[in-house]
Amino acid sequence: MPRTAFLLPAMFATVLNGCTGLLDFHEFQEDEFTATWVDEGVVLRNRTGGMVFYFAVGRHMAARINWAPCVDRDNCPHLLSGTSDTVSSHRISFENPESEPVLVYWWHAVPGSNGLRPGSIRTAIANR
Repeated sequence: MPRTAFLLPAMFATVLNGCTGLLDFHEFQEDEFTATWVDEGVVLRNRTGGMVFYFAVGRHMAARINWAPCVDRDNCPHLLSGTSDTVSSHRISFENPESEPVLVYWWHAVPGSNGLRPGSIRTAIANR
């Protein structure tokens, strides 16, 4: 086997480790942000230590849309620490609203070179 085949995994790991400073890899417990399906829509609970921005979409639509995370408190959906809110099912894009789970992408705003930027994006799933 060529020597480069053994070097590639090591080079890949080095590149990944060198990039971790660019991303927010803070560990969060699974229950710090939850999404629960109810008749009216999806109840979001923010038990993290800071404000959370979010975007909710049906699972099948998630693969078909183009969106970008936002950290503007005036124009982007967000929850303050320790609060909850219900996202009406009318505000969520679905392919099949009767059975499709909802994906809720969520993130914190973190310092960037030109102000705030989205941190790492996580996903909570609200099953029916």
